[in-house]
Amino acid sequence: MLRNSRIFTLNLYGTVVFVLCLALVSCNDVIEKDISGETPFMIVPQANDTIPEYSHFLWEPLEGATHYRLQIFSPSFASPTFIAFDSTTSANSLFVSLERGTYEYKLTAHNNGYQSLPSGPFPFVVDTVQGSQAQINLNTPSSGSYYNGSFNGFFSWSGLSGVSSYEFSLREGTEYATGTIVHSQNSIASNSISVTNVDYTDGNYVWGVKAYLANGASTTTFTSTFRIDDTPPVTPTLVAPADNAIVSSPVTFTWSNASDTGIIQSPVTSIVQVATDEAFTSIETSETVTGTTTDIPLPSGNYYWRVYNMDAAGNQGSYSTVRTLTVN
Repeated sequence: MLRNSRIFTLNLYGTVVFVLCLALVSCNDVIEKDISGETPFMIVPQANDTIPEYSHFLWEPLEGATHYRLQIFSPSFASPTFIAFDSTTSANSLFVSLERGTYEYKLTAHNNGYQSLPSGPFPFVVDTVQGSQAQINLNTPSSGSYYNGSFNGFFSWSGLSGVSSYEFSLREGTEYATGTIVHSQNSIASNSISVTNVDYTDGNYVWGVKAYLANGASTTTFTSTFRIDDTPPVTPTLVAPADNAIVSSPVTFTWSNASDTGIIQSPVTSIVQVATDEAFTSIETSETVTGTTTDIPLPSGNYYWRVYNMDAAGNQGSYSTVRTLTVN
C-alpha cells in the first residue's frame, strides 16, 4: 500500500511539473515585443503638406506592431472641432477622404501588450485650386504609351507660375487612387524628375503631379498612365508563297502570328523583308504591315524573304525562317 502511494505521489508530481512547463512555453509564445519606446514613421503625408480630398496615408511598418491607429482631428488635437477620421488597420496604409480644411493627424502602433509613442500630431491641409491657371499637362511619358524594360524613368510636365514646389507619385496599377506606390517625392523645384530606382517590369503604371502654390494653396493631382511591355512579340510562321515557289508580280506574302504573351500585350506590326541574297545584305524591299498579308510588286528574279515582328513598346521578335521564290 505504501509503495502504491509513493507511485501516485510521483505521478502527481510529474503531472504538475509537466503542466507548469506547458504553461511556461505558452507564456513565452505570447510574449509581445515592447514597442512602447518606439515611434512609427509616416511617409506621406508629412507635416504641413497640402493633400487632395482623397489621399493615401502611408507609413513604414514598425517591427513588433500588429496593428495601427490613425486619428485625424480638425483643426487640431488641442482644440478639436470634430473628429474627421479614427480607424485601426493591420496594414501600413489607409485611403482617407476628407473635406477641404485644416487638420492634424496622429499615428500609433499597437500589439497585444504595448502601444508605441505617437507619430504626431502633425498639421496638414486639404485644399484644391480650380481653374485653367491650375492645369498641369503631363508630357512624358505620354498618356497610354508603351515602353519596354529599358524605360529611362524620365517624367516631365508643364510648369505653372506662382508654384513653390511639386509633388510626384508613381504607382503600379490602372487607378491612381488604389495603385501601389512605387515612388513618391515632395519638394520638387523643377517640372521634371528621373526615377531610376524602380524595376520597370511588365505592368500598368499611373503617375501624378500636384503643385503647391506660393499663396499656400495647391492644385489637384493630375494623372496619366503608361504601360511597360518587356516581352518580345512572337515569331511569325510563313504561309505563302511556298518555299521555291514561282510567282508573278505583285507577290502576295502571307504569314501567321500566334497569340502574344506577357502581362501587357502592346500592338504588333510585322516587317516583311525581301532580299536578293540569303544573308539579307542586299534588301530589295522592306515593308511594315499591320496584319498578316501584303502585296509587293517585284521585278523578275530570284529572292529570299522573311518576316519579324515589332511591338509598340519597341521590342523586336525573332526572324522567321527564310524562304526563296522566283518572280517570272
